[in-house]
Amino acid sequence: MSNIYNQIKDLIPFKTYVKAKSNGEFLIVMSENLEIQYLNEVAKDFYELIDGNKELDVLVQEMAEIYDVEKEVLENDMFHLIRDLQWQNLISLKEMK
Repeated sequence: MSNIYNQIKDLIPFKTYVKAKSNGEFLIVMSENLEIQYLNEVAKDFYELIDGNKELDVLVQEMAEIYDVEKEVLENDMFHLIRDLQWQNLISLKEMK
């Protein structure tokens, strides 16, 4: 999995939601196609770090400061989270300019 993560780590995620509201440990997000998604605490923390300027690798490093987990495990989890957020139309990835 680390090889796949290495292929995307230099990309920059940006949010593509219409509306978001924090609800305690959850974040409720409405995508562009008006579907409502509930993000758990980990997904919420990651989503809130996205500013459209930081590369994925930087965001994963910031997540490592929040959660005590091995780097490889975190990279794997973040890869799956990023994929899920893309499928839900909540983020897109772009190359650094």
